[in-house]
Amino acid sequence: MLDDESSTHVLRVMRMRPGEVLTLFDGEGFEVEATLEKGPSKDVALARVTGALREVRAPHHVHLLLAVLKGPAMDDAVRMATEAGMTHLHPLATTHAVPKGERPERWQRILVSACEQCRRADVPVVYPIVSLTEAFARLDGVPDRRVATPGGPRGVAAKGPVALLIGPEGGLSDAEQSLAERAGFAPIGLGPFVLRGLTAAAVAVASVW
Repeated sequence: MLDDESSTHVLRVMRMRPGEVLTLFDGEGFEVEATLEKGPSKDVALARVTGALREVRAPHHVHLLLAVLKGPAMDDAVRMATEAGMTHLHPLATTHAVPKGERPERWQRILVSACEQCRRADVPVVYPIVSLTEAFARLDGVPDRRVATPGGPRGVAAKGPVALLIGPEGGLSDAEQSLAERAGFAPIGLGPFVLRGLTAAAVAVASVW
């Protein structure tokens, strides 16, 4: 029996009917096929598992350190980065990005919705908003570190865990850029043009695969 939110998605949004096949996932990297059956009421979805459990997850971790963007741009960035393959989201407070009431729990719901959309079985981890220094402290065991920098050299596919730092619309300050480079973040370019923060987040994540 699916929970209220999932039932609404299946019955109201997708308009699925008994007998149709759907894929269930646990958010930890596993999925299984199931068949929709008639539920106890018109608002409750009942699914019978019919397939074998499959493991479907990213081959390595992609940490996105993203300065909090203004308004709906942050929501869009979270959604697009999830679809591109991000596994860990580290929202940042920086000199040019001062959070104003943003709620990581909202981004968690967006992550789940994005996974449903792109058929990901592993829901990315979202952390509380912190400073650059605090976020860097979480990256033990992630030697491949990159910071998006206009005009920087083109990045290459990652062979293991990777951390990507994306500044806000106003960019990182000179002090923050120096701090990142001292912490092992190598400058990389994301193409010939200056990108908006939400576009940069998705392009950076997609570039490491």
